[in-house]
Amino acid sequence: MFFIVISTIMLPGIIAQIPTYVLFNKFGLLNSFLPWVLWGLGGNAFFIFLYRQFFAGIPKDLEDAARIDGCSSLSILFRIFLPISIPVLITTSIMAFNNSWGGDYLTPYMFLQEDKYPLVTALIQIGYVMPGNPGIKLDQILYAAVVMFVVPSVVIFIIGQRYMVDGFVNSGIKG
Repeated sequence: MFFIVISTIMLPGIIAQIPTYVLFNKFGLLNSFLPWVLWGLGGNAFFIFLYRQFFAGIPKDLEDAARIDGCSSLSILFRIFLPISIPVLITTSIMAFNNSWGGDYLTPYMFLQEDKYPLVTALIQIGYVMPGNPGIKLDQILYAAVVMFVVPSVVIFIIGQRYMVDGFVNSGIKG
């Protein structure tokens, strides 16, 4: 099963868009943001691979030591594995945010009407011209809009990077 999920990494994302469009059209979900929510709940094969590799690298000795100390399975999960996994959780959260914030600019053309386009799709279509002379393009306004668009991703990365480094330093694994 793991191999089947991982093999989907090799397929380009565009392959799934037409069948997804047909499916969402049959369910009457077009022109809403629900397809993005449903698509996100389906999981990401790369994230599954990342989590598996991370948890496979945790020494069995940590769990054994916790069992000797009298921890239950739930206690081991929340007191040992969850704090250790903060770096991978933050990494996947940052990647998921960046993908949803600006990575998908083609899908809105399929699922939404123009008045509901997200910011990244609207930025692609922007073309400011000088009011008195439409032959002169004002690219500076577009550049300013792009900078404003990038700011949330940079802030999320800076905040997340601090937690990732803290998680690596405090992982409890000694060499």
